[in-house]
Order: sequence, then structure tokens, then C-alpha cells
Amino acid sequence: MGSHNLKIDEPIRGQILAAGGKSGPELMGDRADWLAYVGRHDGGNGDATIVFVDSPANPRHPTRWFVRDEPYACVWPAPFFDQILELPAGETLRPRYDVVVGAGERDAARIERLVAGQIRSVDPLGDSE
Repeated sequence: MGSHNLKIDEPIRGQILAAGGKSGPELMGDRADWLAYVGRHDGGNGDATIVFVDSPANPRHPTRWFVRDEPYACVWPAPFFDQILELPAGETLRPRYDVVVGAGERDAARIERLVAGQIRSVDPLGDSE
């Protein structure tokens, strides 16, 4: 399915967001330029936002996503979700995904601005821009 995986072992309750105003675990297998998991750690360690951005240079951009929030939060790009990608002999596949991890919950509008390059700061998901 893919090569990058984020499985959050510490219980986190939140929501799955994606480009175009999409949200929820029904995004499983959907295509989107970016996908985020936003939520609160059950252990009292605060809120977090994790954003994955698919590179336009990747094959099959925008990628499909593997997502779930039960029984644990799990997110990863899945460019091979439903199709095999055959490479010519000797060719190497080097997919690129940007990943941003930030403290605090951020909404889809702020994530869209980050992905569009409109936010440029030390804490790209923080309050300062």
C-alpha cells in the first residue's frame, strides 16, 4: 500500500481532515493532496496536529490514503492502495511526502494555508506567522 506509516500507540482521540473540506475515517482510500490527524492525547499530554502532504511529483498524485481512528489512530499515504505500480528494470521509486507535527489542534483552513505555503514560521502550526 505505501512506504510511510504513522501509528499512534498512545491513545489519541480526534479527527481526520483532508484537502477539499473532507473529513472522517470514510476517507480510507480517497485521494487528497494532504491529510491530517488532529486530536487530544488521552494521557493528558495535550493536543497535536500531524499533517502529511503528497508531492505533486509522486506517481498517482494526489495519493490515496490509508486512515483509521479505531482501535487506534493510523495514517499513511497509500499510492498502491488498489493498484500495482510496475517500474522498469533498474528504475528506483523515491516518493516524497512532507510531514509536519505540531503542538495544539489546528483546523482545516489553517492547514490549507500551511500547505499552500502561506505560513512560514519556526512553528508552522503555531499561533505566529
